[in-house]
Amino acid sequence: MTRQCPWRIASLCWLLQALVLAPGVPAQELVATVPVGTAPGRPGVDTERNLVYVPNLSDGTVSVLDGETGAVIETLPPPGAPYAFATPVTVAVAHAASKIYVANAGGDDVVILDRLTHAHVATVPSGASPADVGVNEVAGKVYVANANSGDVTVLDAVTDAILTTVVLDTDARPREIDIDETTGIIYVACGEILPNGTRTYDTIQEISGDVYTGRKIDFIDPHDVQIDEATSTLYTVSAPIFGDSILYAIDATAMSLVGSTTWSVGGFANNFEFDPETNHFFFPALNDQYVTVFEIDTERRVSLRTPPNASPLRIAYNPVTKRVYAANRGGGTVSIVDDRRFHPENSKCWKVKDLKTPKFEKITKPGLSIHDDFVADDDITVVKPFLVCNPASVEGAPARDPDAYQCCYKVRGKKVDPKPEFEIRDAFGTYQWQSMGAPQLLCQPCEVTPAPQ
Repeated sequence: MTRQCPWRIASLCWLLQALVLAPGVPAQELVATVPVGTAPGRPGVDTERNLVYVPNLSDGTVSVLDGETGAVIETLPPPGAPYAFATPVTVAVAHAASKIYVANAGGDDVVILDRLTHAHVATVPSGASPADVGVNEVAGKVYVANANSGDVTVLDAVTDAILTTVVLDTDARPREIDIDETTGIIYVACGEILPNGTRTYDTIQEISGDVYTGRKIDFIDPHDVQIDEATSTLYTVSAPIFGDSILYAIDATAMSLVGSTTWSVGGFANNFEFDPETNHFFFPALNDQYVTVFEIDTERRVSLRTPPNASPLRIAYNPVTKRVYAANRGGGTVSIVDDRRFHPENSKCWKVKDLKTPKFEKITKPGLSIHDDFVADDDITVVKPFLVCNPASVEGAPARDPDAYQCCYKVRGKKVDPKPEFEIRDAFGTYQWQSMGAPQLLCQPCEVTPAPQ
């Protein structure tokens, strides 16, 4: 469903306001699927500029997407550029150093670009077949996992110099990397089935002080690794070619499994992303043609179907905008999933009186232009203030954002005919509802402070 909302801070209410809004439940949305290059790899996300960098393996290009609209705003390299990509497989963004890193599996090097201008900064040799890049923003270092040489190249994020090469355990094929910026420890997922059918050394290995510590934990085909720094919990996904992929939790301190609980998360999840704020995991389910969203607290799993034969293989996530970007290997596209609707704030709403200091002035002709799921209305009249909604604790569950106030105004706008019917899901149940035909309230984020005495 395409969303249009020129006044982006507002929400339009259609006689569906309850005085206590129930806790949020799954309402993710597949926003769009946009064309990029051929065989897209693992995207990188600039969370400050809301840009997504998609490496296209077969084209030797990187598509730069607007993170909100999905529009391709630039393709790298531009004509006449002093650099080239050779099978670019993954992109990483260093915000502090203001650089972009593109791992060239076919060139055994990393192309470094300026984050703001996309100008070429350097091309630095790596090990054989670099597969992933991790950035330690705190330490100012960049780590390149080299699949075919069994090592990790360490770069200085400021000077771009090679600081060292960390050799891992025998037969390791490092392909995914994540960094605990609190401890400085690096975790490397290693393992792959070779074309002759033999399996390489399947482990998650630890680097500390830019030295392989010898600490590791064995897994069958670990396809990614992510660290929750707050709990020192590692997560990895084992992805067999056939059957469901399995998510595991690991105590990073002990390098051992946390209990015996595992979670099935869909067919062939080649990598995943994790948001520690929401405890949501995001998986590209290649075999099922889905993007899967999994909430570990409730073990609730939501699957959003991608276009036919899209084959979502790699995924990236923007924790600021709560958007997921799935690179569809078969379709040469990227599917965008919006996770922002999963956790709306619980609010208790109070009817208010305008004390006229100053008086609220009605907004009439021309009214506001507001488009939502039901109707595009370019002439909404805002009549008067009506409610203030406070973040609320419901049944002991604390408010997630104590400052997420909403101020709601009585409005008049275009009627909808026929009146739309829809299904809603919340903590109270699943119901069939119908809009009463005309908008009643316009709610927008606001600040609430005690009035001066």
